[in-house]
Amino acid sequence: MLTIPRFIHNSPQFADITVDGITFVQFQSRKSKIRHEVCVSQHSLVFVLEGTKYIHSADGDMVIRKGEAFFCRKGCHLMSEMIPEDGGTFDTVLFFFDDAILGNFVDQLSAEKNQIASTDRSAFRIKVTEQVSIYLSSMLSLFDSPLGKNDDFLRLKVNELLHYIYTASGNDEFVSFLVACRNSSRGDLSAVMERYFNKNISLETVAELSGRSLSSFKREFKKTFNTTPARWIRERRMSWAEQLLRNSAKSITEISYESGYESLSHFSTLFRKNYGVTPREYRAELNSAKSDL
Repeated sequence: MLTIPRFIHNSPQFADITVDGITFVQFQSRKSKIRHEVCVSQHSLVFVLEGTKYIHSADGDMVIRKGEAFFCRKGCHLMSEMIPEDGGTFDTVLFFFDDAILGNFVDQLSAEKNQIASTDRSAFRIKVTEQVSIYLSSMLSLFDSPLGKNDDFLRLKVNELLHYIYTASGNDEFVSFLVACRNSSRGDLSAVMERYFNKNISLETVAELSGRSLSSFKREFKKTFNTTPARWIRERRMSWAEQLLRNSAKSITEISYESGYESLSHFSTLFRKNYGVTPREYRAELNSAKSDL
């Protein structure tokens, strides 16, 4: 699974500006991409300059068109990107913030604003004002400017953007959304593991999603589960796969993917090591037992 912004940092194809806790990038594509899952390890602000962006969720699809924007909390999301109907390029500007940057901004808000009821939505639509549009134009010029390498300047610019959005008419619920993101930044470890055990992401990413450094994550994990993260994830995935084989009509390939394995052969090898038979043989034994009843 693609993990951003880490993939952006490691790829030469993106023009990005990165300082401690902040990444600013312009992403362009000449091909549409339909319903692909992405792990976003930091909260993000996404502005669509050309094309259309979809965020798919159990609550329905959020559609973000040219000139619109949304704030997305960290996590794994199902998304689509569509180039303009008349051809051309899908074009977005993205800002990524770590928990500390977001927390510091929320702490600057008044106590009254902080007490607004929070929300558990995964994404929040942003009203883009003329002020924000002018701001984006100025930010794009930083890719070729020495100021793009000035950490203090970039932190001030990000704080400026958040204030523009916070004070704009029509973004009243934005504060509630930020407070919810801030309050859930350091998640309960058991809940975090249940949410992400079957996602094909690195342990470092899981730690980041939990709001912990990798070393803190490993220490707390050992204390909580009395085992290593790798062993716990493997056992939990096998248990989940066994439940799917027993209780669903999904194919072995689907079960492999939904258990966190993109390689069917690797999944079958691990399952056989754990249960003594391959997933196909296990299902056949279940079906045979049912027919004998």
